[in-house]
Amino acid sequence: MPSAVAVTVVGFMSMYLTANICDAYKILLVPSNMNSHVMFFSRLAVDLSKLGHVATVLATSGAHVPDFATDNVENFTYLQYPMNETTPFANSREASETMVAMALTTSILRRIRMLGEFGTEVTRHGEGDCMQLLDNVGIMNRVRQTGFEFAIMDITATVGCYYTIPYSLGIPYATLSIPVSSAHLFRVPRLAVFPNMVSLNDRPTFFERMKTLIAMRVFGVALMSDSAYYMK
Repeated sequence: MPSAVAVTVVGFMSMYLTANICDAYKILLVPSNMNSHVMFFSRLAVDLSKLGHVATVLATSGAHVPDFATDNVENFTYLQYPMNETTPFANSREASETMVAMALTTSILRRIRMLGEFGTEVTRHGEGDCMQLLDNVGIMNRVRQTGFEFAIMDITATVGCYYTIPYSLGIPYATLSIPVSSAHLFRVPRLAVFPNMVSLNDRPTFFERMKTLIAMRVFGVALMSDSAYYMK
């Protein structure tokens, strides 16, 4: 059964596509190289295909393929591009150890520093994955020849690199945002009233919210890659 978030996004997409008076769109979905993101984007793609659109998920060969992505859903394609690492960095043992260390530290300054360093590593690995995609002549020719009319992009890491795809295709795109990046990119305030990586309390205090704001800003900046190089 589709998640509430997926239903909401699908509803928004349906309104957009209907407003453009088109019975079916060819939609490209490009998730970051993280198992959870690949699963969510795949679920969204399947839901869009069931609405009559032709949806393709472009994911790395190292990411776990969701079970429902192999059910031969009509108008849905799961397209993989090869990568050097067999496991996404975000799902690696190294990343897990870093996140556990961040959770256990009692020093706020150390946690913020660790967040920034971790964000830099996520971006570095993400850029490597993206460049392997852009350098893959066969996959990129297939993407260009499919005639996609809309793209749904993942805002987590390597923004500058992956976003060259819809720009080069000359098609409009939408971005699925997460709280860690929305304030930095869209100037949208984040109300940190729920448990998060800084506070585990059900109702964070004002001081805890301030700590979250600072940590998210540091982490968010670390995840934003420079787009000038990739745009050239």
